Parts: sequence; structure tokens; C-alpha cells
Amino acid sequence: MRAIVGVAVAVLAMVASSSVAGAQDADSDYAAALQVYVERPSMRYCDDNAVSVEGFLPNSLVTFTITDPAGNVVELGSVTTDAEGRASLPFQLSAASAGDVFVITATGTDLGGEPATISSEVTVVAGECTDDPGPDPSDPGEDDLYRTGTDLSGVLRIALVALAAGAALLLAARKRQAHTA
Repeated sequence: MRAIVGVAVAVLAMVASSSVAGAQDADSDYAAALQVYVERPSMRYCDDNAVSVEGFLPNSLVTFTITDPAGNVVELGSVTTDAEGRASLPFQLSAASAGDVFVITATGTDLGGEPATISSEVTVVAGECTDDPGPDPSDPGEDDLYRTGTDLSGVLRIALVALAAGAALLLAARKRQAHTA
């Protein structure tokens, strides 16, 4: 019986320490929480696009700029983040050639109150611009979902092994008690 209690305590300690360690890592580096998403990372110069960010200080100003291949920086605009620190801004490139790479940068305040900057690239693809942009060449479909949360598969495997070991120890102890009685 002591072995089962020991195994259960070990499993609970392991699960508790892994979630506490994850929380400490997140609190120690606010800049790591910043994320930027470009709706269409590959686009024709005439396509409508949008850039979204998260991880900035809630209800704070985020300024978006775009840098062209020649190094010229143009401000796209500023947006106030929502109560969860997210913001989005639509944009369109005025002129570009296929293969040009633009850098979109978001500058604001991170969750720790410090100045923060994050960037992403947009690549121009060839294609005739008409009133109907057609399908997005960079959109692979509905299966391209962002992964969020923590991977607990390793912890769950260890917990299952510990549970199986505890069950085996319990059976062995009962057999031992049956033979000695």
C-alpha cells in the first residue's frame, strides 16, 4: 500500500512541477509571448492582406511599418490592442515585382511594460491583378491551424507508466498477503 501512495505522490509532484515550470518560463520572458501573423505571407502586389499581432500590453498602441526591398520604411498605421493584447491591420502593397520581399514590423509595449518589436515577411508572387483575386496561393486550406497550449504527451506517458507500475505493485502485495495468511 505504501508503494501505491508513493507512486501517486511522485506522479502528482511531476505533473505539478511541469506546469509550475511552464508558468515561470512564461512570466520571465514577456517578449517570447509576442506573435505576428500575416494573413497572406505570399501575395500579389494588388491583393488585400492583413497583419495581426498578439502578446502586446492590453489597450496599448501598436505601430505597424513596412520595409520594402530597397530598405525604405513606410508606416502602415497604428492600432490599439484589445483587452487580450491583440491587434490587426489591413494593408495592400502599392507596387512590387514578383520575388520582392517586404518586412512588416509591429512596435508596441510587451506584457512587462517594456518596448517590444516583432517582424514578419511578405513575398510578392507573380500574377495578373484583376477585380477578382482568385484563390490565395499561400492558403493551404482548413488544415493549417495554429498550435496553442502545452504538449503534455510526455507527462501523460510517464503518468500511465507510473499508474501501471502502481497497479502491478498492488497485485504483488495482495498475492504476498494471500500466501502469508
